[in-house]
Amino acid sequence: MEEKTSELNKVENRLQSLNGKRMEIMKILREKDSFQKFKKYQYDLIEIEKEIERLKVQLENIDVVKVQKIELDNIIKDINEVKEKIELEVKKSNELYKSIRKDYYNFLKRIIFKPGILSITNNKKGNVEFKAEIANDNNELTSEDKGFSYKKILCACFDIALSKNYNDKSFFRFIYHDGCLESLDPRKRVKYLELIEEICDKYDIQYILTVLDSDIPIVGGEKYSFKNVNLAVELSDEDNDTGRLFGIAF
Repeated sequence: MEEKTSELNKVENRLQSLNGKRMEIMKILREKDSFQKFKKYQYDLIEIEKEIERLKVQLENIDVVKVQKIELDNIIKDINEVKEKIELEVKKSNELYKSIRKDYYNFLKRIIFKPGILSITNNKKGNVEFKAEIANDNNELTSEDKGFSYKKILCACFDIALSKNYNDKSFFRFIYHDGCLESLDPRKRVKYLELIEEICDKYDIQYILTVLDSDIPIVGGEKYSFKNVNLAVELSDEDNDTGRLFGIAF
């Protein structure tokens, strides 16, 4: 009996010892689980903070967009007001525009013996567009302004008319044209050169014209004689390159 009692005591002591270890292990397990939960919560908290910062940035961007939208609306309003003013100016016309149109008409009539019609319109964006056309003797519009022959003359006469009418204002005092005599018959070339010399002499405009030697009209068996003209440079394609603009071939 004593032997059994002793063995029972040993088993109880062993059981208590094991039970103590079990409690220690359970405590560790519980602590480990709490730590994992803490790590997870910490990670979730970081993600939430990131999302909050992202939303803050979006809110700031929304405020910036609102300000820019207001600025854009104001700019659009200003543009529309300017468009309306331009449209009113175009509709009511003025003496300066009338004078430019009159000169343009007369210049073309003098050079190509046909009147030129100059008009102003507003395009879809509200900007001013000049339209140059050629009419016949009955003032009916023709399609001659579409051809290459007269296209340069139309532009040239417009430039000359502008320079003449803005002569007493702060405006360009020189004109440069290239190849305006091309495709014109000799009689019209003479009329064009006479007009240029007359306008430049009267309104003190510097006019630069580049032409081929073969395009200079013949008058009375001789080449047209320029009056009060400074020949800036005479170019050629000689083999030694001395006749080229910069003395070298490109």
